[in-house]
Amino acid sequence: RNQEAYTGALLAMLDIRFQERLAELDCPVLLISGANDKSPMNSGSEHLGEIIKLHRLIQRSELVIIPESGHYVQIDQPEAFTEAVQSFLERADHSKN
Repeated sequence: RNQEAYTGALLAMLDIRFQERLAELDCPVLLISGANDKSPMNSGSEHLGEIIKLHRLIQRSELVIIPESGHYVQIDQPEAFTEAVQSFLERADHSKN
């Protein structure tokens, strides 16, 4: 792994200011987080707080917190992750009709 590239990518993400535009989204959005997610820059509780803030900003968002999972929900809890995505897509498809 290239530590320098990883560090550079993380530092670049600090400068992104996308949150102001999230309220403009007019489509269903699924947010998934592991209950034990400790991203490189936050403790678990800080991360969940950030995800909840995003959920509140995006009018048509749905938030799913997967228990007993960390940052890589799709690896930690693949069945729960797949169920959340499939359920979300089915509801989005039905809302078109």
